[in-house]
Parts: sequence; structure tokens; C-alpha cells
Amino acid sequence: MNKPPQRPDAPLSSTPTLERLLASLAGQLARLAWMQGLGAVLAVLALWLSFAFVADYALQVPRGVRWLHLGVCFAAPLFALWRLGIAPWLRRPGRAGLAVLLERERPELRQLFVSAVQLQHAPPADAHPELIQRVMRSAEIEAARTNLAGVLDPRAPRRWLAGGVCTALAVFFASRAWPEYAAIFGARLFGADQPWPQLTQLELALGAGLEAAPLETTASGVRVRLPRGSDAPIVVRALGEQPDDVRLHLGNESSVALSAGADGLYRTVLRGLREDVALSASGGDDRDREPTLEIVVLEPPDIAGLALRIRPPAYTGLAERVEFDRDVEVLAGSSVEVAIRPQPADARGKVHLLPADERLELTPVRFPTAPPSATGEAASDGAAQPAENNADSGAPDALGFALVAVSSLRYRIELIDDSGLSNPDPGLFAIQVVRDERPQLEWLAPARNELETLPRGAVRLLARADDDFGLQGAQWRAKRTGEADASWADLALGALPQDAEAAARPNARIAGVRVDVATLAAAERALQPGDQLEFELRAFDTRPRSADGELDPAAVASATPLRVRIVSEEDFLRRLGDRLARVRAQTAEAETIARERMRRTGELLRTLEGDQGLPSANDTTGLVSGQRRLQSDLDSLTRELASCVENVLYARLDESAAPALADLDARLARSSARAFPAQAWREFAAAARAGSVFTPGVPGQLTALLERSLALSDVSSPQAIEALERATRAAELDGAHGALSQALEAQTAVHTGLVELLEQLAEWDNFQAVLTLTRDILTRQKTVRDRTRDASGADPRSERR
Repeated sequence: MNKPPQRPDAPLSSTPTLERLLASLAGQLARLAWMQGLGAVLAVLALWLSFAFVADYALQVPRGVRWLHLGVCFAAPLFALWRLGIAPWLRRPGRAGLAVLLERERPELRQLFVSAVQLQHAPPADAHPELIQRVMRSAEIEAARTNLAGVLDPRAPRRWLAGGVCTALAVFFASRAWPEYAAIFGARLFGADQPWPQLTQLELALGAGLEAAPLETTASGVRVRLPRGSDAPIVVRALGEQPDDVRLHLGNESSVALSAGADGLYRTVLRGLREDVALSASGGDDRDREPTLEIVVLEPPDIAGLALRIRPPAYTGLAERVEFDRDVEVLAGSSVEVAIRPQPADARGKVHLLPADERLELTPVRFPTAPPSATGEAASDGAAQPAENNADSGAPDALGFALVAVSSLRYRIELIDDSGLSNPDPGLFAIQVVRDERPQLEWLAPARNELETLPRGAVRLLARADDDFGLQGAQWRAKRTGEADASWADLALGALPQDAEAAARPNARIAGVRVDVATLAAAERALQPGDQLEFELRAFDTRPRSADGELDPAAVASATPLRVRIVSEEDFLRRLGDRLARVRAQTAEAETIARERMRRTGELLRTLEGDQGLPSANDTTGLVSGQRRLQSDLDSLTRELASCVENVLYARLDESAAPALADLDARLARSSARAFPAQAWREFAAAARAGSVFTPGVPGQLTALLERSLALSDVSSPQAIEALERATRAAELDGAHGALSQALEAQTAVHTGLVELLEQLAEWDNFQAVLTLTRDILTRQKTVRDRTRDASGADPRSERR
């Protein structure tokens, strides 16, 4: 017969070993649940008590909050006990669930324990008894072999219990260590208003600079009176335990956190006081915000107006002026009278001069008045007014001081009124002193600072001088190297030609003289090849001289010394030949570039003739850039040839070219620009071509070369550039074609001119070779004549006769 079905979780009578195993597992689950619940109760209770203690000690919470803390002390542990202890205990699984836990540890049983439990609780009606018995026996055997170790993980409950016990012990020992605090906390937790002991007491005081300020005692602290706009340094001093930071309360509206300095004091500065303020501090356990520091703001003395009368040095010719309420810039040596109008009018004070750190008493003066404007209103602040419109007559109505401006300075006006208030943070004004700069002096001619000439040559000295307030004079001197300094000779100063530059620089002047170097030789010895002369030039402005008539070194400007080396004719011609050889190489290079420019322009022109459209902007722009570079080379070539002509004429290589030297010298003497005097050279070349200036021999050959170079750099090349630029801007094919055709024509003229210039330079080489050979023949003939005369004993004077 089949057994009657048992109740769902009845003891397993058929498998006592399995029953004992499941009962042991159920006991372990219950113990772990209660361990977790107890640990949670202890941990929550200890932590909440700690939080309530810290909150009450730090914030001194009101009674209502403490009652809330007490309620949480009971509710939180009970909730933790229910949530983590009782609820898990009530949710323990039955025997079938316990069997499932066992088989998770031993999956190889294939639900043997679960089947044994279910077959005993609710065996199926069609189950075979022998099969059921076999399952029971197998379950018993495996139950005897099964160990509960590893089935449950006790780490979480143990951690809860350990954590709860530790926190509870920590709270317990803390209460034993500080029983006074524990007792106060307990009393306060149950509604008592017993105060905490105060460890920190804060005091407020004024900081550096205001220690001597008079204080008035009030009911809650002290009161001090300070001027409006002043800075109030505040110091908070902590007595007893020093907190990490304190909070300075500015009335009831805002507060500032302060950190302790190295000396343990808490400092801050209230900038620019504008209204009354009551200060208090809190920090640590001092939270009553007493005592207070009350600052009462009063209106301080101030500067209602500032005027400066400036009298520049007499030599400058500048008029006096008066400037109001501003920093000023004055010339060194100017007399400056400063007047301030104080408010209130009976205030007194001093001026603090910086960086000299000097204090001067302010004396009564008359404040200058600003003249009415064209509309009848007062002149605007900061405007400079002529001195004659600011007469200061009548009784003094201001304070002031005077000084002579030698170097830049700053000054601060320190005022004090009858009540003892001073102006806070007085404004800092500046007097910027500008030096009278040295005159500016620069050579215009010669173009180089070192040149060579013959013993009979000349030097054109031409310079331009300028000064901000006018020039008094210019001087020059020359000496042979190794000799004592010569005396200075005066140079006449001439005005610049009337042009835009002359209008912009009215004090600029031209100084020049032509010097024959032979006149500089000492009487006992004429100039010889190898000698070197040094020319010095100086200019001085209108600053007064010293009592002994010496110039002020700051008023003198000196040009770079000019050195002139005396050479023989042979050396001069050899060096001239070297320079012309370089000119020829430069011309050959320019000819190559000009040929390349022609080729590229021709290719572009043929492209247009092939109806391929307008040229690209890159093509035409490249042509313009290349032509401009060629123009620069032609200008350099012209300057080099002009330098050669100038050197030959001034060296008087050919005595018959004296008229050409005079003409060129007169033209160069009229030059006033720093740039190359192209116009003077054009006029000279034109005069030489027209025959109005006789240029024989070497000067004539060089002038012809210069004329050719001028024609290229002044006419042909600029025409090519202008035509190429028109081609770049052309919007139609015909316009671009016509412009490129004109450009090619001008470039052809440039190239042809360079080829002809090369041929002329080649002819110059032949001319130079013939000239050198002739000079060698003359020298040898002279040598033979001298030897013959010496052998015959003839008198040289009779021979000359």
C-alpha cells in the first residue's frame, strides 16, 4: 500500500541522516541572520549617536532637532534589526530549499536530495516503491558523505557583527575617555539645554597703520571712525584652540572666510570704505559673533583741483603753460609750480616725492584759473592753457609747492583736516621729464665713410643736422693720422629746400664745405701716398654754454669720422679698374636677367596671340616682380658708376676736368635727402652730353657709362614695369596684348642698353690698358732723363729753363 502524503515541510522520517543535515543547515542560516541583525543594530546605533554628537557639538542644534535625533536613535536600530535580521530569518527556506542549497555545492548529485525530500512530502501515485526506496538509500548515503562547509558564505554577517561591535566599542571607549562631553551630550539628547564648554574665543582688532586709531567702547564691542575711501586692515585673534579658519561677518549680509597666517592671526583688508559696517567673527566653537567692531565712515579731506604751471627753459623758446588735473610731461630743466585746492579749504598737508622719499610742506598759493572757452564755459579738465590766460593775482586760496624738473618723479598729496582725518590712499601724480635730446647729425656726402683720393684731390663734406628746439651751429676739423687734433672750424647752416620734409622738420639744416686735401698738410711736409686724413663733424643745439664758454656735452652730436686715404695715381687707377671690373660683372649679370625677362614676356605674348585667353594673374605678377628685381639691379649699377665718376672728379685725376668738378660739386651741395641724389646726376650727365660741361679723358668715359645706366634705370625699365602692371590689370585680351607688346619693347631697349653698356665697359678696358701703358712709358722716360742728368752733372734748374 502507498503511504499517506505528508505535510509540505514535515520531518524526513525515511532519511534521518538527510534530516539531520538539513536541520544543521537551517540552524546555520538562523544564526547568520541574527548575527547580521545584531551587528546592524550596533553599527546603526553607534554611528547615529556619533553623528548626533558631532552635529550638536559643532552646530549646537536646537532642542527640536535633538528630539529628532533621539527619535532616530530608537527608530533606526529597530529598522536595521527588522531589515537585516528578522526579515532574513523569516525568509528561511524549507527542507526542499535547503536541499537545493546543498546540491548547489554538489551539482553531481543531480537533484538527489531534492527528489528525496519531495518523494517523502508528496510521492506520486504511480511511483514504483522499489524506485523510491533506491532514491532514499542513495540520499542517505550521500547525506552521510556531505559536509556543510562552503554551502553558506558567513562573511557578510560576520562583517556586520564585527563592524557593529567595533563601532559600539569605539563609542563606548570614547564616552569613557571624555565622560564630561558624553554626559553633556546625553543630557542634551534628552532635551536639556546644558551648554558645551567653549574652547575658542575670537577677538577683533584693527591692523597695521590703524593701531593708534581712537576706539569707543559700546555695549557689544568697540567703535572706530575712519575716513571714506580708506582701507581698513582687520585682524582676528583666536584665544585658546585655534580653528583652521574663521568667518568674518560684514553686518548681516555677507561673510568672508579667513585662513591663519604664519603668526596665527587671521587678516584681511576692507578696501575703499564707503558706508558704516559692523564686523563680527565666528570660528571653531565661538559662534556668538561677539564682540563686534563697528566702523563709522566719515568724509575725509580731498583734492578738489590740481593745477601745474610749467615754465620751460628759456633757450627752447617755448611758452609757459598751465595744465589741470592730470599727469604732465615736461622738458628737463623746466620750472614746475604745483597748486592744489583742498576740500575743506582749511585742510593742511605735505607732498611726498618719490622715488626720493622726500616730504615737503605745502604752502599757501594762488590757484590758477582756467580761461573761459569760446562758448563762455570753463575749459575742460586736463587741457593745457597758455600762461597769460592764467594770471594768479589775489589772496592765496590753495596749497602748493615748486620744483625744477631734473628727472621723472611721482608725488602724493597727503592732507589732514582739523578733526585729524587724513585723505585715504592719496592719488599718485606723475611729472614725466623728457630730456632735450642731442641733435641728429648724418653724412649726406661722401656716400662712404672711407674713401681714397690723390694728394691734389678734394672732398665734399655735406651733412644734415636736426634738433627738436633748434641748432646753434656746426663745426668741422681734419687731421693727419698720428698728429694732434686740429682746431674746429665753423660751418654755415643752410635751410632745407622748401618741400614737405622741410615743413615737417622746421629745425633741420644743411651744413657743407668742399675741402682741398692739399691745404690740410703741414707746412713742413706735403701729403704723400699712404697718408690718412680723418674728418670730424659736430653740431650743437641752442642750450647755453658753461661759464667758461664750453659746450654742454649733452648738446653736441658728432658724426661718424670720415677717413680719407691718400694714394698714388697708379694705385688709384688700379683700384678704379677693380671697381669697374665689378661693375662689368654686375652689368653682365643684369644683362642675363634682362634676356630672361624678355624671353618670358615673349612666351606670354605668343600665348595670347594663339587665342588661349587672358594670361593668369600668377604669370603677369611674376613678370612684374622679376622686372622690379632687375630695376633694383639697375639702380645699384647706376649708384656704383656715379660713385666712380664722383671719386675720379674729386680726386682731380685729370686737371682739365676742373669745370666738371665745379659743376658736379655745386649740384651735390644742393642735395638734402639721405637717398641717392639721382636728379643731380641726371642734370650733370645731361650737361656733359650737351657739351656745357667739359669732361675729358677718364671722367668723360665714366660719365658716358653713367649716362647710359641712367637711361636704363630712369626710362626703359620703369616703362617695362608700368606696361606689365597694365597687363596685370587688363580685363580684355586686346588690352593685355597691347600692354605686353609695350613691355616687351621696353625690355628689349633695356637689354640692348645693357649690351651696349658692356661694350662700352670693354672699350674702357682697352682705354685703361692704353692709359696705363702710356703712363709706364712716361715714367720710364722720366727715369732715363733723371739718370742722364745725374751722370752729366747738369743743374736741374737750368734744364728746366
